[in-house]
Amino acid sequence: MRVKKEELAQVGVEVNEKDYFSIIISSLPYSLSNFASSQLAAAQYLSTKKILPYDLLSMLLEESDRQWAQFLRRRVPTKGKDDMNEALSTEQYSRPKREKGKGHAHKHADLTCYNCDEKGHISRFCKKPKKPRSKDDSGKQGGDGKASGSGSGSANAIEKEEEDGAWAAEDREELVWFDEVVEVMGNEGREDAMIKDLGNTSDEAFVVAETVESNGTAELYDSGCTNHISPYRDQFKNFERTAPRSFKAANKQNFSTIGKGDLIVNVPNSDIFTRLRLTDVHYSPHVAYTLVSIGRLDEEGFTTKFGHGKCIIWGSDGEKIGEVQRTARKAYKVEHEIGMANVAEETLTIDQLHRRMGHASIQVIRDLVKFGMVTGVHLEYSPVGRPFFCESCVYGKATRKSVSKIREGERAAVFGGEIHSDLWGRSPIKLKGGKSYMDTYIDDKTRLTNVFFLRTKDEQPAAYKKYEAWAENQLGVRIKVLNTDRGGEYLSGDFIAYLKSRDTLQKLSVHDTHQESGVAERRNHTIVEQIRTLLHASGLPKYLWAEAARHVVWLLNRTTTKAVDGMTPYEAALGKKPDLKGLREFGERVWVRIDG
Repeated sequence: MRVKKEELAQVGVEVNEKDYFSIIISSLPYSLSNFASSQLAAAQYLSTKKILPYDLLSMLLEESDRQWAQFLRRRVPTKGKDDMNEALSTEQYSRPKREKGKGHAHKHADLTCYNCDEKGHISRFCKKPKKPRSKDDSGKQGGDGKASGSGSGSANAIEKEEEDGAWAAEDREELVWFDEVVEVMGNEGREDAMIKDLGNTSDEAFVVAETVESNGTAELYDSGCTNHISPYRDQFKNFERTAPRSFKAANKQNFSTIGKGDLIVNVPNSDIFTRLRLTDVHYSPHVAYTLVSIGRLDEEGFTTKFGHGKCIIWGSDGEKIGEVQRTARKAYKVEHEIGMANVAEETLTIDQLHRRMGHASIQVIRDLVKFGMVTGVHLEYSPVGRPFFCESCVYGKATRKSVSKIREGERAAVFGGEIHSDLWGRSPIKLKGGKSYMDTYIDDKTRLTNVFFLRTKDEQPAAYKKYEAWAENQLGVRIKVLNTDRGGEYLSGDFIAYLKSRDTLQKLSVHDTHQESGVAERRNHTIVEQIRTLLHASGLPKYLWAEAARHVVWLLNRTTTKAVDGMTPYEAALGKKPDLKGLREFGERVWVRIDG
């Protein structure tokens, strides 16, 4: 009923709340209509909170389930909980009225048994040996060969004991109550509400769901489902309303989808979850949980393997996406409790994180997330070999020839054991404050980088003293070796005298051999590349290059490098992992709050 109201709204027919209440109550059986009336009366006279139609529908569903549970306990022999197969029907059936003091013999007096063709009982109570049923008998009632209307035809379709697919997940004994209801309805000439002829249905989807209520979300991985279908409207991405589309389940019941979009599901992969984006997922509030079509995954290049109690999924690049365990009811299902997801973590595509990380290398970004070097973000799955193109990277990182990477001597064993420094400039564009030089300091052991901006080259000694004071006060270390080129700013008499007074050894490169200062040269080269990239990507004016440089250095300290194995420079120097939660793309528009 809820879906029909939405379908009417799509074609411009609005049903007001009063009429909606009337439609709901008038469509209910006697027992539920009394319940609904009592709830509305109680809400009107005993409560200040107004009851809404959707609240009433939820209460009716719960009351209907409770009444059916009582009915089944009286009708069905007791079984263990684990042995009961469960199936969710999108339609509920009204219980047929039974006259007091009258048993099965009187109620079935006018019915003909499908097994022995005798009157007075039905096939379920027949004591004669069961005979096989043929397709020709499925549309007949009794032995006279006459059809009794749509209700009888529906009853016969579900009555077939050898039929595959309609109730393949159910035991015959557990459907005793359903057989009885259908046969009585067929005898009275009433139309069966479950199996409807919708004409040309769009597709077929195998639906196996559960009557038990879930405290979270769930996904069922099914090879018989031809489309991805989900009832979780709030989890859709790029959702758009569509015209109602009819589907027919394998148990002959029909339901409609009223929207379509993308959906991200969490696939268990050892002790973590892989974010898998499903495209063209149909939205239907009828189903109990998300149905993941194995056939659709196969079309998109994924590989699945069922065996040994689990379903393993691989991507098109051969990388393992995850594995889904088989449940006690022999279904491959993943359940997520409410609150299970970490709200502090953000799920991003590889392109989004690439831009937020200042257009860093794709492989570096994958390694940061995969090996847990950063927190606060998760990546959606994308094949490793998929082509990736970034116009800003092509523009900002184009080079004529890379500097050779040659290492001579041993690496420093501690922070401050050797510091690489280089002065970049003069920039053709001055900052607002008139500065046009950039002075960088890189620690040899951890590759942690600091940057300063200067108006003239003769300000370099003052910048070095600031860096030295920072290292002593914040990290408790003294600089032992300063590795620079032979630029004039590093060879002034006052600066050399200061280094000697601090017992700091000055290590100079050969004249015009920048390769010997490769660490500082390469780092400045990388910084300048990413400055151009960020300014181009953001469209900001070029006089903001210093702000871009600070952002680049901040990101480089939180990005892996070959010189530091298994961690970022930030973690190597400070002993803790960087947290990227709240990181935004450089130049992103934001609202500034002004307290007035």
